[in-house]
Amino acid sequence: MSAVPAGYGRVDGYFIGIGGGDIGVLRIHYDHIGLGVWGRERAGWGDGLFFRYGGFDPEAPETMNCQGVGLLGFLLPPYDRRPAGAPT
Repeated sequence: MSAVPAGYGRVDGYFIGIGGGDIGVLRIHYDHIGLGVWGRERAGWGDGLFFRYGGFDPEAPETMNCQGVGLLGFLLPPYDRRPAGAPT
């Protein structure tokens, strides 16, 4: 969990290297906002060399890794966090 989220970021692109539990050229999407004690993170990783995640669609929340961050983001609904992203 990000303890003190601050700022805004949005990325649609490609990641080259090791990330998202895979290696290779992976399509990525990040959409994050943080206001100190509250924040939201949405991330999507595409298919790499070894794993097939099935793709993602930023408009379809069930295909994204989403979580609240900061003290209030962790405690308040919606509770759509996926366990794999929680410790980041």
